[in-house]
Amino acid sequence: MKWTTKEGKTLNVKDMDDGHARRCIEMAIRNNSLQKVFALILEGRKSLLKKKAKAKAKQEFKLNGDMAQQFNDTYPGDEEDAMNMEFDPNWYKEGFG
Repeated sequence: MKWTTKEGKTLNVKDMDDGHARRCIEMAIRNNSLQKVFALILEGRKSLLKKKAKAKAKQEFKLNGDMAQQFNDTYPGDEEDAMNMEFDPNWYKEGFG
């Protein structure tokens, strides 16, 4: 998240010292209602949590064993792919002849 100073300098909020961040929050409250500032803080937190959850879901993992790797290679990537797979209604009869 970026913050633009009154001199026009842009800096990362995470790089602000505590005093500067506190003064920015106080200024935002003076210029807006406390409820609006609080709603923006909650919205930013919600967005951050969504990004963290999405990043965690995309983490790579290592498969152990040939069978696991084969399953992963042949498994459809998402529900849409799964819906487009050809379905053989007699698949369970194979080998039970």
